[in-house]
Amino acid sequence: RQWCAWKTLGTAGDRATSVLIAALNTVLRSYRRIVQPWLVPPQPHVGGVDCPGRAKEGWQQTLHTLHKVQHKVQHRASSLTRIVNKKDDQERHKAHATPMLRCLVMVAVEAARLAEFCQEAIEKTIGHASSSVCTTVFTAFAGAFDRETASLCELVFDRHFAAEHHDQLKGLKFGKDDSTSITTVLTAATAFIERSFAGAPRLCVAHAGDAAVRLVVQRWVKQFRRCPPKLSANPQLPRAVAADEGALRGFARRFGSDDLWSSAAVDSAPRGVGCGSRSKADPVVPLTEVRTLLTDPSQELKETAASRLMAVLGEDHGRALAKAVQLSAMH
Repeated sequence: RQWCAWKTLGTAGDRATSVLIAALNTVLRSYRRIVQPWLVPPQPHVGGVDCPGRAKEGWQQTLHTLHKVQHKVQHRASSLTRIVNKKDDQERHKAHATPMLRCLVMVAVEAARLAEFCQEAIEKTIGHASSSVCTTVFTAFAGAFDRETASLCELVFDRHFAAEHHDQLKGLKFGKDDSTSITTVLTAATAFIERSFAGAPRLCVAHAGDAAVRLVVQRWVKQFRRCPPKLSANPQLPRAVAADEGALRGFARRFGSDDLWSSAAVDSAPRGVGCGSRSKADPVVPLTEVRTLLTDPSQELKETAASRLMAVLGEDHGRALAKAVQLSAMH
């Protein structure tokens, strides 16, 4: 509010804008310093591999000595080693421990509000002498806070939702009818978002929905690659994939996530969605390409679909999914 009051007063307005930009920069750096360790997945521990050199040598000498004593002492030494390794694991994972769900959502909500504030600031600078510079700067900040929101929402679903609904995600199966296979998971995701992100800004809710869709598609693709369903045994498979695709897009529309995927997201989306950021890739494309290949497995279409899958999923994962679809269509 103070910036709005000062921005029309010439030199004082320029100074107020500089102070506001400095404050936003400080907040952004603080966000990244706090959030970055959360985004690093904890590394699995292999006993004795990551011990420091001197400590490792000391343990080796101690264990070598203990091997010379009787069996009871050896057993106690082995137990002591397991206790020490467990303690090392706890210390190592402490820095990478996933924060509580409530804390992650609160931080994501604040990042979304800052992104929306920067978008509103752009509109309020239009018509002033320094509007072009301010627009560039505030657009950059809006995009940065938008990306922080997206990263935090992905963390919420990768760590909390995936753990809470592990069985549903792991149990995705392709039946012998044309009904969707992901109804249970999407129902759980809907309840999770409505409960965890109640009252959150539209931008935050949109990113939460996007994170949910990406997680479900990731597990869907993994399951299809692992156990390609036989098209000969299930002629309704293309319709089942289309049902999954439709369910995902309906879920995205419910939470405004599809606005993030539009190439015109920045220009046409309602305020607070797509603030200052580039549009994100459509995560439902893999299902579209799978359905297309199952419907028309011509050689020309195979090459086109494979290139699209590699563009969306990466070269290795895209090629693996394309191969799984070919196996499905052949059997």
